[in-house]
Amino acid sequence: MQLNELEFVDLYLTVDKGPDGKPVERQFLKGLKTSTRVLSPVPEACLEEARGMRKLCTTTLLTEKNQEFYVNNGGVKYRVRAEKNIWNQWKFTLRKLTLSAKRIEDLGFHDELVRQLLRQDLKGLVLIAGETGAGKTSTAAALLQSRLVRHGGLAVAIEDPPEINMHGPVGDGWCEQVPARRDRGGYKEHLVGALRDNPDMILLGEVRDEATATEVVNASCNGHMIISTLHAQSVEAAIERLSGLASSGSGLGTAPTNAKLAMGLQAVIWQHLVRRADGQGYTLEWQALNLQGDQNNGARVRVREGKFSHLAQDINQQAIRMGLVG
Repeated sequence: MQLNELEFVDLYLTVDKGPDGKPVERQFLKGLKTSTRVLSPVPEACLEEARGMRKLCTTTLLTEKNQEFYVNNGGVKYRVRAEKNIWNQWKFTLRKLTLSAKRIEDLGFHDELVRQLLRQDLKGLVLIAGETGAGKTSTAAALLQSRLVRHGGLAVAIEDPPEINMHGPVGDGWCEQVPARRDRGGYKEHLVGALRDNPDMILLGEVRDEATATEVVNASCNGHMIISTLHAQSVEAAIERLSGLASSGSGLGTAPTNAKLAMGLQAVIWQHLVRRADGQGYTLEWQALNLQGDQNNGARVRVREGKFSHLAQDINQQAIRMGLVG
Protein backbone atom coordinates (compact mmCIF):
# COMPACT_ATOMS: atom_id res chain seq x y z
CA MET A 1 0.00 0.00 0.00
CA GLN A 2 1.20 3.51 -0.88
CA LEU A 3 -0.09 6.96 0.05
CA ASN A 4 -0.75 7.75 -3.61
CA GLU A 5 -3.26 4.88 -3.71
CA LEU A 6 -5.34 6.21 -0.80
CA GLU A 7 -8.20 8.69 -1.18
CA PHE A 8 -7.97 11.51 1.37
CA VAL A 9 -8.25 15.28 1.65
CA ASP A 10 -5.01 16.27 3.40
CA LEU A 11 -1.89 14.67 4.80
CA TYR A 12 -0.56 16.25 8.01
CA LEU A 13 3.08 15.75 8.95
CA THR A 14 3.83 17.32 12.31
CA VAL A 15 6.05 16.92 15.38
CA ASP A 16 4.99 16.46 19.00
CA LYS A 17 6.97 15.98 22.21
CA GLY A 18 7.15 12.55 23.77
CA PRO A 19 7.04 11.76 27.52
CA ASP A 20 10.82 12.21 27.66
CA GLY A 21 10.57 15.65 26.04
CA LYS A 22 12.14 14.50 22.78
CA PRO A 23 10.53 15.28 19.38
CA VAL A 24 8.18 12.62 18.01
CA GLU A 25 6.95 12.70 14.42
CA ARG A 26 3.19 12.35 13.90
CA GLN A 27 1.38 11.60 10.64
CA PHE A 28 -2.37 11.98 10.04
CA LEU A 29 -4.79 11.77 7.11
CA LYS A 30 -7.85 14.00 7.02
CA GLY A 31 -10.92 12.69 5.21
CA LEU A 32 -9.58 9.19 4.53
CA LYS A 33 -12.29 7.57 2.43
CA THR A 34 -12.04 4.15 4.09
CA SER A 35 -12.31 5.54 7.64
CA THR A 36 -15.29 6.79 9.64
CA ARG A 37 -13.03 9.21 11.50
CA VAL A 38 -12.39 12.77 10.38
CA LEU A 39 -8.69 12.46 11.23
CA SER A 40 -6.96 9.08 10.96
CA PRO A 41 -3.40 7.95 11.66
CA VAL A 42 -1.40 7.13 8.56
CA PRO A 43 -1.60 3.33 8.04
CA GLU A 44 1.39 1.39 9.33
CA ALA A 45 2.27 0.27 5.80
CA CYS A 46 2.65 3.92 4.71
CA LEU A 47 4.57 5.31 7.70
CA GLU A 48 8.02 4.99 6.17
CA GLU A 49 6.79 6.70 3.01
CA ALA A 50 5.27 9.52 5.10
CA ARG A 51 8.55 10.00 6.96
CA GLY A 52 10.34 10.20 3.63
CA MET A 53 7.88 12.84 2.45
CA ARG A 54 8.60 14.89 5.57
CA LYS A 55 12.31 14.82 4.74
CA LEU A 56 11.52 15.84 1.16
CA CYS A 57 9.35 18.72 2.39
CA THR A 58 12.06 19.89 4.78
CA THR A 59 14.70 19.87 2.05
CA THR A 60 12.41 21.67 -0.41
CA LEU A 61 11.49 24.29 2.19
CA LEU A 62 15.15 25.09 2.85
CA THR A 63 15.92 25.20 -0.88
CA GLU A 64 13.00 27.34 -2.05
CA LYS A 65 12.81 29.52 1.08
CA ASN A 66 9.04 29.71 0.62
CA GLN A 67 6.44 28.22 2.94
CA GLU A 68 4.20 27.22 0.02
CA PHE A 69 5.63 24.84 -2.57
CA TYR A 70 5.11 21.55 -4.40
CA VAL A 71 6.69 18.12 -4.03
CA ASN A 72 6.50 15.04 -6.21
CA ASN A 73 5.93 11.66 -4.60
CA GLY A 74 6.08 8.71 -6.97
CA GLY A 75 4.81 10.76 -9.90
CA VAL A 76 1.99 12.40 -7.94
CA LYS A 77 2.20 16.12 -7.22
CA TYR A 78 1.34 17.52 -3.79
CA ARG A 79 0.76 21.13 -2.78
CA VAL A 80 2.51 21.85 0.52
CA ARG A 81 2.08 24.53 3.16
CA ALA A 82 4.66 24.75 5.96
CA GLU A 83 4.23 26.38 9.37
CA LYS A 84 6.03 26.16 12.69
CA ASN A 85 4.06 24.76 15.61
CA ILE A 86 4.22 25.56 19.32
CA TRP A 87 7.37 23.43 19.70
CA ASN A 88 9.13 25.44 16.98
CA GLN A 89 8.97 22.41 14.69
CA TRP A 90 7.86 22.48 11.07
CA LYS A 91 4.36 21.18 10.35
CA PHE A 92 3.55 20.29 6.74
CA THR A 93 0.06 20.10 5.24
CA LEU A 94 0.01 18.27 1.91
CA ARG A 95 -2.87 18.12 -0.56
CA LYS A 96 -2.75 15.70 -3.46
CA LEU A 97 -3.37 17.53 -6.71
CA THR A 98 -6.01 16.18 -9.05
CA LEU A 99 -4.56 15.11 -12.38
CA SER A 100 -7.48 16.46 -14.38
CA ALA A 101 -10.80 18.22 -13.96
CA LYS A 102 -14.10 16.33 -13.94
CA ARG A 103 -17.18 17.34 -15.93
CA ILE A 104 -19.80 19.54 -14.29
CA GLU A 105 -22.38 17.04 -15.57
CA ASP A 106 -20.90 14.33 -13.34
CA LEU A 107 -20.80 16.14 -9.98
CA GLY A 108 -24.40 15.63 -8.88
CA PHE A 109 -26.03 18.97 -9.73
CA HIS A 110 -29.54 19.12 -11.18
CA ASP A 111 -29.74 18.85 -14.98
CA GLU A 112 -31.55 22.20 -15.30
CA LEU A 113 -28.87 24.02 -13.30
CA VAL A 114 -26.15 22.40 -15.42
CA ARG A 115 -28.00 23.40 -18.59
CA GLN A 116 -28.11 27.03 -17.46
CA LEU A 117 -24.42 27.00 -16.52
CA LEU A 118 -23.44 25.61 -19.92
CA ARG A 119 -25.39 28.08 -22.05
CA GLN A 120 -23.14 29.41 -24.79
CA ASP A 121 -24.37 32.98 -24.33
CA LEU A 122 -23.68 33.03 -20.58
CA LYS A 123 -21.62 36.07 -19.58
CA GLY A 124 -20.97 37.43 -16.12
CA LEU A 125 -20.00 35.90 -12.78
CA VAL A 126 -20.66 32.35 -11.58
CA LEU A 127 -19.68 32.11 -7.92
CA ILE A 128 -18.98 28.81 -6.14
CA ALA A 129 -19.20 29.21 -2.36
CA GLY A 130 -18.59 26.96 0.61
CA GLU A 131 -16.27 26.26 3.49
CA THR A 132 -12.68 25.02 3.31
CA GLY A 133 -12.48 21.53 1.81
CA ALA A 134 -15.96 21.68 0.27
CA GLY A 135 -14.72 21.01 -3.27
CA LYS A 136 -15.25 24.55 -4.57
CA THR A 137 -12.18 24.49 -6.81
CA SER A 138 -13.16 21.11 -8.24
CA THR A 139 -16.60 22.44 -9.18
CA ALA A 140 -15.17 25.62 -10.70
CA ALA A 141 -12.64 23.61 -12.74
CA ALA A 142 -15.35 21.15 -13.85
CA LEU A 143 -17.51 24.01 -15.12
CA LEU A 144 -14.58 25.52 -17.02
CA GLN A 145 -13.70 22.11 -18.48
CA SER A 146 -17.24 21.35 -19.64
CA ARG A 147 -17.72 24.78 -21.20
CA LEU A 148 -14.45 24.45 -23.13
CA VAL A 149 -15.40 20.98 -24.36
CA ARG A 150 -18.84 22.17 -25.45
CA HIS A 151 -18.03 25.62 -26.86
CA GLY A 152 -14.25 25.82 -27.35
CA GLY A 153 -12.48 29.15 -26.97
CA LEU A 154 -9.68 30.49 -24.79
CA ALA A 155 -9.76 30.21 -21.00
CA VAL A 156 -7.33 31.54 -18.42
CA ALA A 157 -7.20 29.80 -15.03
CA ILE A 158 -5.59 31.86 -12.26
CA GLU A 159 -4.97 30.07 -8.95
CA ASP A 160 -2.88 30.46 -5.80
CA PRO A 161 -1.56 27.84 -6.12
CA PRO A 162 -2.93 25.71 -9.01
CA GLU A 163 -4.65 22.59 -7.63
CA ILE A 164 -5.92 20.81 -10.76
CA ASN A 165 -4.01 20.31 -13.98
CA MET A 166 -5.96 22.17 -16.69
CA HIS A 167 -3.21 23.67 -18.83
CA GLY A 168 -3.34 22.84 -22.52
CA PRO A 169 -5.95 21.76 -25.09
CA VAL A 170 -9.47 20.99 -23.85
CA GLY A 171 -11.79 19.84 -26.61
CA ASP A 172 -11.53 22.49 -29.32
CA GLY A 173 -10.45 25.07 -26.76
CA TRP A 174 -7.32 25.96 -24.84
CA CYS A 175 -6.76 26.63 -21.14
CA GLU A 176 -3.84 28.79 -20.08
CA GLN A 177 -3.11 28.08 -16.41
CA VAL A 178 -1.06 30.57 -14.40
CA PRO A 179 -0.14 30.80 -10.71
CA ALA A 180 -1.28 33.95 -8.90
CA ARG A 181 2.01 34.85 -7.30
CA ARG A 182 1.63 37.18 -4.35
CA ASP A 183 4.94 38.91 -5.06
CA ARG A 184 3.42 40.01 -8.39
CA GLY A 185 0.22 41.48 -7.01
CA GLY A 186 -1.80 38.34 -6.35
CA TYR A 187 -5.20 37.71 -7.89
CA LYS A 188 -6.04 41.32 -8.73
CA GLU A 189 -3.02 42.00 -10.95
CA HIS A 190 -3.25 38.63 -12.66
CA LEU A 191 -6.95 39.18 -13.36
CA VAL A 192 -6.28 42.60 -14.86
CA GLY A 193 -3.54 41.07 -17.02
CA ALA A 194 -5.77 38.20 -18.14
CA LEU A 195 -8.54 40.58 -19.19
CA ARG A 196 -6.12 42.23 -21.63
CA ASP A 197 -5.80 38.88 -23.44
CA ASN A 198 -9.56 38.93 -24.13
CA PRO A 199 -10.23 35.30 -23.12
CA ASP A 200 -13.66 33.73 -23.44
CA MET A 201 -13.56 32.60 -19.80
CA ILE A 202 -11.53 33.30 -16.70
CA LEU A 203 -11.33 31.02 -13.68
CA LEU A 204 -10.17 32.97 -10.64
CA GLY A 205 -9.22 30.63 -7.82
CA GLU A 206 -10.68 32.70 -4.98
CA VAL A 207 -12.08 36.12 -4.13
CA ARG A 208 -10.31 36.81 -0.87
CA ASP A 209 -9.66 40.57 -0.73
CA GLU A 210 -11.27 43.90 -1.54
CA ALA A 211 -9.19 44.72 -4.61
CA THR A 212 -9.90 41.36 -6.26
CA ALA A 213 -13.62 41.57 -5.45
CA THR A 214 -13.81 45.00 -7.09
CA GLU A 215 -12.14 43.79 -10.29
CA VAL A 216 -14.32 40.67 -10.42
CA VAL A 217 -17.55 42.66 -10.11
CA ASN A 218 -16.40 45.20 -12.71
CA ALA A 219 -15.33 42.47 -15.15
CA SER A 220 -18.63 40.63 -14.75
CA CYS A 221 -20.49 43.75 -15.90
CA ASN A 222 -18.29 44.22 -18.97
CA GLY A 223 -19.20 41.10 -20.93
CA HIS A 224 -16.62 38.72 -19.45
CA MET A 225 -17.34 35.18 -18.27
CA ILE A 226 -15.84 34.78 -14.78
CA ILE A 227 -15.89 31.66 -12.60
CA SER A 228 -14.63 32.08 -9.06
CA THR A 229 -14.91 30.76 -5.51
CA LEU A 230 -15.48 32.39 -2.14
CA HIS A 231 -15.59 31.21 1.47
CA ALA A 232 -19.12 31.52 2.86
CA GLN A 233 -21.72 29.48 4.74
CA SER A 234 -24.68 30.05 2.41
CA VAL A 235 -25.67 31.49 -0.95
CA GLU A 236 -26.97 34.65 0.71
CA ALA A 237 -23.82 35.06 2.83
CA ALA A 238 -21.63 34.65 -0.26
CA ILE A 239 -23.40 37.47 -2.12
CA GLU A 240 -23.34 39.70 0.95
CA ARG A 241 -19.63 39.07 1.50
CA LEU A 242 -18.78 39.76 -2.14
CA SER A 243 -20.82 42.98 -1.97
CA GLY A 244 -19.02 44.10 1.18
CA LEU A 245 -15.55 43.38 -0.20
CA ALA A 246 -16.23 45.07 -3.54
CA SER A 247 -17.89 48.06 -1.88
CA SER A 248 -14.88 48.65 0.37
CA GLY A 249 -12.42 48.06 -2.46
CA SER A 250 -14.05 50.43 -4.94
CA GLY A 251 -14.81 53.22 -2.49
CA LEU A 252 -18.08 53.81 -4.34
CA GLY A 253 -20.33 52.75 -1.51
CA THR A 254 -22.88 49.99 -1.12
CA ALA A 255 -25.62 51.11 -3.53
CA PRO A 256 -23.46 51.49 -6.69
CA THR A 257 -21.67 48.23 -5.91
CA ASN A 258 -24.92 46.30 -5.47
CA ALA A 259 -26.21 47.76 -8.74
CA LYS A 260 -23.15 46.37 -10.53
CA LEU A 261 -23.44 43.07 -8.71
CA ALA A 262 -27.10 42.73 -9.71
CA MET A 263 -26.07 43.30 -13.32
CA GLY A 264 -23.07 40.95 -13.49
CA LEU A 265 -23.90 38.08 -11.14
CA GLN A 266 -25.41 35.12 -13.01
CA ALA A 267 -25.42 32.22 -10.56
CA VAL A 268 -24.25 31.29 -7.07
CA ILE A 269 -23.75 27.73 -5.88
CA TRP A 270 -23.16 26.92 -2.24
CA GLN A 271 -21.90 23.42 -1.53
CA HIS A 272 -20.52 21.23 1.20
CA LEU A 273 -19.42 17.62 1.55
CA VAL A 274 -21.23 15.34 3.99
CA ARG A 275 -19.63 12.08 5.09
CA ARG A 276 -21.72 9.07 4.13
CA ALA A 277 -23.31 7.00 6.89
CA ASP A 278 -21.08 4.02 6.06
CA GLY A 279 -17.99 6.22 6.28
CA GLN A 280 -17.05 5.43 2.68
CA GLY A 281 -16.47 8.86 1.20
CA TYR A 282 -18.60 11.98 0.94
CA THR A 283 -21.85 13.15 -0.64
CA LEU A 284 -22.16 16.57 -2.25
CA GLU A 285 -25.00 18.71 -0.90
CA TRP A 286 -25.75 22.06 -2.50
CA GLN A 287 -28.05 25.04 -2.94
CA ALA A 288 -28.11 27.40 -5.89
CA LEU A 289 -29.46 30.75 -6.96
CA ASN A 290 -29.81 31.32 -10.69
CA LEU A 291 -30.23 34.94 -11.75
CA GLN A 292 -30.60 34.29 -15.49
CA GLY A 293 -33.89 34.89 -17.28
CA ASP A 294 -36.86 37.17 -16.76
CA GLN A 295 -38.40 34.80 -14.22
CA ASN A 296 -35.52 35.61 -11.86
CA ASN A 297 -35.70 39.40 -12.10
CA GLY A 298 -37.02 39.51 -8.54
CA ALA A 299 -33.76 38.05 -7.27
CA ARG A 300 -31.79 40.70 -9.16
CA VAL A 301 -33.93 43.41 -7.58
CA ARG A 302 -33.20 42.03 -4.11
CA VAL A 303 -29.46 41.97 -4.85
CA ARG A 304 -29.63 45.55 -6.13
CA GLU A 305 -31.46 46.64 -2.97
CA GLY A 306 -29.07 44.74 -0.71
CA LYS A 307 -31.85 42.53 0.68
CA PHE A 308 -29.66 39.45 0.68
CA SER A 309 -31.49 37.58 3.45
CA HIS A 310 -34.68 37.77 1.34
CA LEU A 311 -33.01 35.69 -1.39
CA ALA A 312 -33.89 32.55 0.57
CA GLN A 313 -37.37 32.64 -0.99
CA ASP A 314 -35.88 32.74 -4.50
CA ILE A 315 -33.57 29.83 -3.70
CA ASN A 316 -36.52 27.83 -2.39
CA GLN A 317 -38.77 28.65 -5.36
CA GLN A 318 -36.08 27.61 -7.82
CA ALA A 319 -35.54 24.37 -5.90
CA ILE A 320 -39.29 23.68 -6.12
CA ARG A 321 -39.26 24.27 -9.88
CA MET A 322 -36.43 21.75 -10.21
CA GLY A 323 -38.35 19.25 -8.09
CA LEU A 324 -35.75 19.25 -5.33
CA VAL A 325 -38.27 20.10 -2.59
CA GLY A 326 -41.99 19.46 -2.25
